[in-house]
Amino acid sequence: MQKRMIHEALFSSGQVSKLTRNARLLYIGMIVLGDDGGRLRGTPAFLRSRIFPYNDDISLDSIEKWRDEIVKEKLIMLYGSGLDEFISHPNWKKYQTLRSDRFKDSKLPPPNERDPKSEYSKEFEMFWSSYPRKIGKGFAWKAWKKISGVKKIYEVIIESVEKHKTKDSQWKKEKGVFIPHPATFLNQSRWEDEFNATLSGSGKYKGL
Repeated sequence: MQKRMIHEALFSSGQVSKLTRNARLLYIGMIVLGDDGGRLRGTPAFLRSRIFPYNDDISLDSIEKWRDEIVKEKLIMLYGSGLDEFISHPNWKKYQTLRSDRFKDSKLPPPNERDPKSEYSKEFEMFWSSYPRKIGKGFAWKAWKKISGVKKIYEVIIESVEKHKTKDSQWKKEKGVFIPHPATFLNQSRWEDEFNATLSGSGKYKGL
């Protein structure tokens, strides 16, 4: 069983002090669960099963909310989407002493892994600039490439993002913790949510 160090500096950290009590406990659990590369799975279901196994009253939404508090304070990096969400500790080597003869390479992908030969398109960068929750850019790019062949679809998507930002009450709650990851937004065609009357043919982009 792996053993991890909880450094005393954690308890006086300004970043940690901004977390709610439950988010602090979740963060400590994330440190304990990190592999030798400082990575772990990041889905709410996994985190709840490993850190709060006896607390059936804790919802997945609560876990996601606390997790996103930790992301906001830049204590962890969250990347991927859906069932493939991962976490990486950015200061892992600074606070963990790992013996080289016992070190095991991580089996999880590194943050922002994508095809090094690919370049983000101008349209995708426009979407990324507009989208308020910037997590998992490489995964969002993969999702974007699947739909970018549709004529002017990027205009519809960006217009929808802007509408969600101003009109969607879910996006405004809890400082944006309920905003879906950009890859999820794209993979699930979420730009059609709430504004179907405009996007289905009665608005500016009729006939796309």
